[in-house]
Amino acid sequence: MLQEFPGSALRPQWDGALLAVQEQWRAELADLVEAAELLDYAAVLLAGGKRKRAELAALGYWAAGGDPASQACAQAGAALELFQAAALAHDDLMDDSATRRSHPTTHVQAAHDHAARGWVGSAAQFGLSAAVLLGDLLLAQSHRTFAAAAALADRQGDDVAAGPRGIGAGQRALAAFSAMSVELQAGQYLDTRAQTQPLGAPDALASLERALTFKSARYSVEHPLRIGAALGGAGPELVAALGAVGRPLGIAFQLRDDLLGVFGDPAVTGKPAGDDVRVGKRTVLAELAHASLSPANAAELAALLARAPLGEADTAAATALIAASGAAEQVEARIAQLRGQYEAAIEALPQEPVRLALAALAHELVDREA
Repeated sequence: MLQEFPGSALRPQWDGALLAVQEQWRAELADLVEAAELLDYAAVLLAGGKRKRAELAALGYWAAGGDPASQACAQAGAALELFQAAALAHDDLMDDSATRRSHPTTHVQAAHDHAARGWVGSAAQFGLSAAVLLGDLLLAQSHRTFAAAAALADRQGDDVAAGPRGIGAGQRALAAFSAMSVELQAGQYLDTRAQTQPLGAPDALASLERALTFKSARYSVEHPLRIGAALGGAGPELVAALGAVGRPLGIAFQLRDDLLGVFGDPAVTGKPAGDDVRVGKRTVLAELAHASLSPANAAELAALLARAPLGEADTAAATALIAASGAAEQVEARIAQLRGQYEAAIEALPQEPVRLALAALAHELVDREA
């Protein structure tokens, strides 16, 4: 193992792999001239982001004794970023988000392009269709790219690839990647279904917590760590130990995201202030606020979110109710509890360099402003 994890210094290899994917698309689809528009939308979505899922996978790979600068690890990181971009294209559509990383979201941009070109039909419907298809393209490519990473890992051998049934590390990691993909779609449905329930509905908090875990927390942190370790040839003990870090860390990561979705600085987050409130997003934060307010104020908050999307004044009113409820402090307390869990799991890992790298990355994921 390298004595120090290179971390975000690996970004150029992931960016290069993503650019290579886009060049491959343009060559493959050269005869479909109009499809270049879809690839342009993809380029915008793939250009941004912190590449933390790729970094987590590289850390898992490195913890298993692999070289995080290897081609297999680079391709795996690119696959996870493609997977993330697919989830964002669909998530922005389902949440009716207008901006992502200071750019119009795909469905908004595509609708604008439709209108600007004077095309017939519904611009909004065209935007919805383009976002769905872009997400599907990115998801399909993520599997193709990870399959290439798995094949590279098995060819490289690393003398650690043979599993309990003789299955190579690459194939075990590919199976885990596929399982993550299936789980995320179900998690997205849990979240979509949770949005149909009013604040204060029976079991609302438990439902939102399940959606948070399976829609975001596991695929954002736990799965990348486990998949990277499996790709590097880790045994089940190390994979499980990294998963024990990733589960509470991923939930804390998403709870921080929920706080930023209401109270984040638009100049830092790249999204409008109170964007989750504007679209009436049901979150753990909103549910805790509803439970903590007086009956009259709770009813007002529920009524506001139920008639989303909200204008500026109603967004400000709902945000003020959430702020006054003390729910943000409750979420911060839950994050602190989760921090204790993932820090204990980090301390249980046997290798000090891995402990130090994971602790630093955990700090970046949870104690952030964007």
